[in-house]
Amino acid sequence: MTKGRLLFRVIAGGYLGYLGFDLIQKVINHSPENRMLYFAVGAAFIIIGGFWCVKAAVMIAKHEYEENTGDTLNRDELLGNEEESDKNEDDM
Repeated sequence: MTKGRLLFRVIAGGYLGYLGFDLIQKVINHSPENRMLYFAVGAAFIIIGGFWCVKAAVMIAKHEYEENTGDTLNRDELLGNEEESDKNEDDM
């Protein structure tokens, strides 16, 4: 997993946790009709978001990610590889 994906997980997990906390806070303040369902969903958001956020942050801290070297194939290399495989299939 790349560092960018881990950073995305930290942000997404933190936001999911924030949404869960906000949902629980609104349930407590307004006491809607389905308050137990909203409370359970908010708690699930906090748990899942917190897990994602913390796990990704630990992986970043331990440098357990792949570095993006920037080595990408250009269009001509990709087309050249496809043409060679087409020629090999035609020979058979």
